[in-house]
Amino acid sequence: MASGLTAMAAVVDGFRTQGLPVDFLNPTRSAGDGVTVGADLDDGALVLLSGFFEGGNEVRLIRRDGSIVARWPVDYYTLFPDRSYLAIVPQSTLKVDTHGALITPEGDVVFNFEYVGTVKLDLCGGVKWALASRTHHAVEFAGNGGYWVLGRDWVGPGEMPFPPFIGPANEDTLLRLSPEGKVVERLSIPAAVYGAGLGQLMTANGAIIDLDTWDMELLHANAVAELSAERAAAFPMFAPGDLLVSERTMNVIFVIDRQTGLVKWHKQGPFVRQHDAEFGADGRIHLFNNNTFIALDAMSLAAGGGAISNLMAINPATGEVEVVFGDKPGQEMWSTIRGKQDGLAHGGWLITEFAGGRVLEVGPSGDILWSYVNTYDENHTAEITQARLLPDGYFTVDDWSCTP
Repeated sequence: MASGLTAMAAVVDGFRTQGLPVDFLNPTRSAGDGVTVGADLDDGALVLLSGFFEGGNEVRLIRRDGSIVARWPVDYYTLFPDRSYLAIVPQSTLKVDTHGALITPEGDVVFNFEYVGTVKLDLCGGVKWALASRTHHAVEFAGNGGYWVLGRDWVGPGEMPFPPFIGPANEDTLLRLSPEGKVVERLSIPAAVYGAGLGQLMTANGAIIDLDTWDMELLHANAVAELSAERAAAFPMFAPGDLLVSERTMNVIFVIDRQTGLVKWHKQGPFVRQHDAEFGADGRIHLFNNNTFIALDAMSLAAGGGAISNLMAINPATGEVEVVFGDKPGQEMWSTIRGKQDGLAHGGWLITEFAGGRVLEVGPSGDILWSYVNTYDENHTAEITQARLLPDGYFTVDDWSCTP
């Protein structure tokens, strides 16, 4: 049998020989195009989507029936004409995608270009600010205004403070941005781990200490969420403002004490390569469990199958873990990387299945209430990197037309 990397290379080469935008597509696994379930829902909600649409990166707001309310085509080269802040610049605007996006009640969108910057656009696409920084994965509202994003700094040769690693290396950080896009708070994730006496976790996956790998990263953070004052009562072991962080390569989630900047709680597995951990309204931590590895998934893909991703809920006080979606017939999901989930007011979830180019709204019992498939052609789906459900009454916008 071919190795996982060989199988994945065969899939990618197949895309290239067809002249396809390889960085944004996956083989089709879901039937239909656009809204496939729930097009007749009449609850007034709108859905924010960030991904690859009509040949380019775009953020768009749609109705339940799939019709477009507003759209923001985004081009990295246009929004960041000066790219000198990067040591390695994307070869073209289609060598970088969006990841992490939100929309304000006023209709402003905030999103990351993965590892190369964060942008805020107004309702009509005007640039409010563009942060030239190696931000990535997540954009979330901060409790006292502004936004949380993940950042990445470069630790040069001879500067490594995290033994036994030698470096140089990438160091993931937590950045709080002001509403105007200025960095007003920075926390080092490796420093939070080492300062709590948990440095042993950093080598638990057999990491090479000189980090001579393709990404040269100390760890791979992929989510940040702040514990709000409204939900703090459901998490008595934590405090308002504490930060939940997901780290992929160690299969670990952390809670960082906002006052000390150190890890105060962590759990490793049973989730595998998880993403988008959040504090749930039920007092549990919810996350998207990718539940697979790239090499294994590539072999499964080549054989016509696939591992099953799911959603998990973890009680941080007891350690009890429950699969809340993805373990029953009709709930099959598969995303080797990325993937997001948001708890909804009705007790269910909005799920972004990245590799499937699909968004699902599911009820508390796991029934699918609404679904959207981002079909590219008869054989491929295009990525969706973020979806958010905005309930009726969320927006203060009366007119989305942007006409003078």
